[in-house]
Amino acid sequence: MYICVLKYQNTFIGMSGIFHISEAASIAMHTMACIALTGRKLRAHELGKITGFSKSHIAKVLSMLVRAGLLESERGPQGGFHLARAASSISLLEVYEAVEGRLDVDPCHVPCPFCEDVGCLTGGLAPRFNREFKSYMSARKLSDIQSNKINIEPQNCTL
Repeated sequence: MYICVLKYQNTFIGMSGIFHISEAASIAMHTMACIALTGRKLRAHELGKITGFSKSHIAKVLSMLVRAGLLESERGPQGGFHLARAASSISLLEVYEAVEGRLDVDPCHVPCPFCEDVGCLTGGLAPRFNREFKSYMSARKLSDIQSNKINIEPQNCTL
């Protein structure tokens, strides 16, 4: 079984510029994908080896995912983290929001007199982008990764 990890300078799928996903959200999505793909319990140090993220940062994110009800943890020699629900019932949006909080798709909340007079300088790009991102992430389930509906190139694959 191969685990494919796409991690480039703390951004998701190598994107830079205006689109940025925090390292914590990237860790959350990658570790959930690893657990879903293997179908078995994984420990924080194993996930660190697979993804290249630090074990301590992974442990913090895993605890957030447990609190959100997305993962369950078991202690002991045979312990580790496993999905709390079926992969088909966990969206990438749930994973993202477990770490980042609710994704706000409302218009810009910056009080800008210029924008109030002449209209948004970016033409409302941020709210449109947020709606599209939220729609994409809510439609993608961890089971899509398992069935390769989300195309993941085999880079840095190990296990």
